[in-house]
Amino acid sequence: DDKNNTTKMGGHSFCLSLCWLAILLILVWPLAFALAFVWILIQPFEACCPVFRSINRFIERLVTWPRDMGYAISTGQSGCPYP
Repeated sequence: DDKNNTTKMGGHSFCLSLCWLAILLILVWPLAFALAFVWILIQPFEACCPVFRSINRFIERLVTWPRDMGYAISTGQSGCPYP
């Protein structure tokens, strides 16, 4: 039934949400937790050293990646969110 596949969590969307949840638990959260401390440590140095700005922005995308995964899980997004 095509109608079910267009609903928020119908058909393939539910399976995709489970996949994103597994990736969140196995990969994304551990990576974000590990990098959060480093990200906090280099915050003050961003103002005085330009190289830290690009490193800080990259780490910030990884630390906030769980939020994007949460949106993908809730909507059953077809593409895996990337940092």
